[in-house]
Amino acid sequence: MQKFDNSYKILKKTMKKVLPLIILVLSSCQKSTDHVHNIVIDAAISPTCSSVGLTEGSHCSECGEVLVEQQIVQKLDHTPVADAAVPATYFKPGLTEGSHCSECGEIIVAQIAIPAQAQ
Repeated sequence: MQKFDNSYKILKKTMKKVLPLIILVLSSCQKSTDHVHNIVIDAAISPTCSSVGLTEGSHCSECGEVLVEQQIVQKLDHTPVADAAVPATYFKPGLTEGSHCSECGEIIVAQIAIPAQAQ
């Protein structure tokens, strides 16, 4: 019985500390309609070829309610740039033509090494 009494005392002490926090969290989760929204603009983010973007939106800084939801804007296509071929010489290896994106640098067509022509 002693073990139960001690556990009960610990639980009671803990609940006295935790219960106000639980109530606070639950009450802040409820949307309030008794105030004028303090509108905050959520800036648009432009898409790139490596990441999606977002449209402009807004929310209330007081209650957190989303007033205008941001929408996802799809990624852009890569902007290819040609990587010129380098001819192999007798002593120096060369490369085939390739391409990469001028915006993000991603290789679109990899250049392949051409061995030197020395035999």
